Amino acid sequence: MDAPSDITVLYDILDDTVRALQARYIALGRAAQASQEQGHWKARMRALRDKQRAIDPSDRDAIEDFTRWCNRELRELKERG
Repeated sequence: MDAPSDITVLYDILDDTVRALQARYIALGRAAQASQEQGHWKARMRALRDKQRAIDPSDRDAIEDFTRWCNRELRELKERG
């Protein structure tokens, strides 16, 4: 793969990972009993969206770092139940 295609694929992977994490946050928000907890998950969604928007799509290291962070977050949330 050449560099532009490679970084495009990496960003697509990041985008898919962020969507999976957003889906998890949505599910947790819907399952929450208290409005305060629902607000917590909505705030996490907004922060995730803002972090992704701040990523320079040409910065390979930033894309990879944020993808790893999102994967860790997903794993931790799944382990908690």
